Amino acid sequence: MATMARYNTVVVNEAYRGTADARARKGEAMEDLVKTIRPGDRVTIVSRFGKTSTGRAVMRSDPRFGPGFVLNLGGQYGTPAIATAENIVRVRKAA
Repeated sequence: MATMARYNTVVVNEAYRGTADARARKGEAMEDLVKTIRPGDRVTIVSRFGKTSTGRAVMRSDPRFGPGFVLNLGGQYGTPAIATAENIVRVRKAA
């Protein structure tokens, strides 16, 4: 499982290498991905420390904090997290 986490972190961080034009295209693609997320979808994010977490999308986050979604990561009290274009690794649509 640790290998998968490192692989996903590399995929997310590829957007920060290369030309500014390539980074802009990757950013636009990720913003489009955020727009396709709906409540009930499973979203995998990567933290700033490289740890991946998967949770269920609950609702859109407050626009003051930028475009994104509030995730329920589970646990006894439903641990919250924010998914943004910068930290999304994978989105699985609800059936």
